[in-house]
Amino acid sequence: MVKGEPFSREIVRRDVMTLREAYADEGYAYAEVVPATREDEKAHTVDITYRATMGNKVRFERIAITGNANTRDNVIRRDLNVYEGEYYSGYGMRRSTANLHRLGFFEDVQVQTKKGSADDLMDLKHQREGKAHGKFHHGGRLRRL
Repeated sequence: MVKGEPFSREIVRRDVMTLREAYADEGYAYAEVVPATREDEKAHTVDITYRATMGNKVRFERIAITGNANTRDNVIRRDLNVYEGEYYSGYGMRRSTANLHRLGFFEDVQVQTKKGSADDLMDLKHQREGKAHGKFHHGGRLRRL
């Protein structure tokens, strides 16, 4: 928010999301950002303080790829921007999903995360539904005169 502009909850919500994404890009997958507001009715102003709780940095413990059996695992993994053993990256997660959509092999790509075997570890599951490939259809018609 900019000093002197009217207060907007939508701008505060966007600020919170932007801060969460920034912390997630640094490996803090479970970062929480809470805005605290203090209104001054005489001066007609609102002071906003964002409190962030980052927790531990999180690493990917396991990345599972499920769904369509037609596409090899290594074809999928080469388009991922996140890797087992590396720190969590919100940007990497978004890029990975976009890359898989861009391949054009899949109808739908869903990403699910869950806590791993320790608090600083996370499992990632890429689930996809494949499109039909390699099918050839031919039609014909016979007409008598």
